[in-house]
Amino acid sequence: MRKRFFSILGCILMLFSTAHAGLQSYGGGEYQYILFGHCPSGSGASLLWRVLTVEEDNILLLSEYVIDARAAHSDTGSFSGYENSDIYRYVKEELPFLAFSDEERTAFFCDDPIDLPSPDLLKNKELGLGTEKLRLAYATEHAIARGTSSPSSYWMNEASKSSKNSLRRVLADGVMGYSSVATVSGIRPTLRLDTNIISIKSGSGSKEDPFILNATQEALEKLQRQQLIEAALQQLEEGKQAFVDKLAQTKSNLGRMLAANAVKNAKEALELAKEEGADSEKISALEEELKVKEEALKSLVSLEIDGFPLLTPEGFLPKGSEEFVSIDAENGEWRYCSEDLRIEIKKHEGVFDEKKPNRPTRYFIAEIRVPEGVQPFRTYPFAENRTVNRDAFKAKQSDIARQHNLVLAFGADYYIYRTGRPGVRTGVEIRDGEILFDDPPTRTKLTYPPLDMMALYPNGDMKVFEQSEVTAAELVFSGVTDVFTFGPVLIRDGEVNMSYENFGYNPEPRVQIGMVEPGHYYLLVVEGRTKVSRGIKCRDGAFILKELGCETAFNLDGGWTSSVIFMGQQLNQLDNNGVHNNARTQNEVIGIGLTPNIQKYLNE
Repeated sequence: MRKRFFSILGCILMLFSTAHAGLQSYGGGEYQYILFGHCPSGSGASLLWRVLTVEEDNILLLSEYVIDARAAHSDTGSFSGYENSDIYRYVKEELPFLAFSDEERTAFFCDDPIDLPSPDLLKNKELGLGTEKLRLAYATEHAIARGTSSPSSYWMNEASKSSKNSLRRVLADGVMGYSSVATVSGIRPTLRLDTNIISIKSGSGSKEDPFILNATQEALEKLQRQQLIEAALQQLEEGKQAFVDKLAQTKSNLGRMLAANAVKNAKEALELAKEEGADSEKISALEEELKVKEEALKSLVSLEIDGFPLLTPEGFLPKGSEEFVSIDAENGEWRYCSEDLRIEIKKHEGVFDEKKPNRPTRYFIAEIRVPEGVQPFRTYPFAENRTVNRDAFKAKQSDIARQHNLVLAFGADYYIYRTGRPGVRTGVEIRDGEILFDDPPTRTKLTYPPLDMMALYPNGDMKVFEQSEVTAAELVFSGVTDVFTFGPVLIRDGEVNMSYENFGYNPEPRVQIGMVEPGHYYLLVVEGRTKVSRGIKCRDGAFILKELGCETAFNLDGGWTSSVIFMGQQLNQLDNNGVHNNARTQNEVIGIGLTPNIQKYLNE
């Protein structure tokens, strides 16, 4: 919704007066200053900004003070760069709404106006930031209350190249260094404003008398008009779709009525011929005609499933239909259907530990159906390099899903994490029939993950094997297309695996997949480690999938690898901030279904 809001605001060409005379880039003398926005604590105190550069279409500002403080990332083990960190999401997605009003946000330049300062910016002598003394920054009362000092250290927007799980920052004395992402440090953001829609209301631009920018009533009026236009267009589109659906229903009903009459007439003709003693050849011809008409009627009988339009008897949309997408995040329901794929995702909540009834668990169940004999799943890589340099060829899972226009995607086995690590076995990894790694355990593995295997076949079948039960060569010979190594095996031949004791016995976020029969599957994605969701043990998930009818089920990598991504958007929550699209970066995802309309639904 936030991106959609920015797009609405971007449509407003004039929020402020176009004049911005008086603003100047820093030229080695005194800075100019602007009051803009307010303290993210909600106190109402205005934010003071230095004007660094003034360009034709935008101005670059640097906060005079450190305005907030927090750790860069809550979990050092899952830190994989600034763009995937908690602080990145805070600065980009939360701060714009905590520190700026609706009118002020309309003055933002582009959809990505706020950031932490870069090392290059803070080394720029031409902007008056080239020495330790010039990089010193004092903190607001809010930032001090949040855990920093004054003068304050503050984060930069770049991960350390010399220290793992660290982000670069300016120390309290102005020296540039780095610290663990779990350290609390200050936030001193940069901000870009659009010079075409700002004007100076008052002030001389000095630190003591900063410029104050002027918003107009016209801004809110134009915003309201734009929202009314969008609402009207949405209503028109819904009315159009309702008419199309009604027309299709009428056409379908008429077709079924005509087909039923044809069957009735064929039956009457056959009965009359028999009564009149017609020869066997004519009787056979009439019987064959009746059979054809009955098959035609059968093909027109629609399948009714709640939340979907009328489907064919096989459970999909009729040939030539446009894909059906329904997103109801408020009620936790997402649906998709095409000519050869049907997906229904529902969000649930339950208690899995009777000793902790106040700690429920939230989880998603996706039911997936494809025509018989079709393999639904395949892996989609971020880059074709799948075997080396695990840090260079990874991206957000949601970005990979968008890159490939996937309807549904989820995290796999994160094998790339195990490659090249001394003493760590990668396991058997096969993609598209090619053996990437043939590195099974040499002896019984008693630590998590056990490196059990899940194999996918072209006919839609799914089989599971315990560690070292079969070789990579045997799997390829059997016709397998993909093999994932993680585990444990959850269900095999309809029986829940009760033999393991060391694997997955703690409540955690989980990703588990099960098969009822080829063509019918369930995906279970569980939230955990948060205030609102405790997580589940592996075996809890096995019992859920067994109850759904799964004959086969397997546990994939969970924790921060857990994801369920629908039409480009991650649905599950992994932290306490309610942020999405933050699952651990990967070199691939498992996906199903391609859509030409993914951009249309990214802001739903």
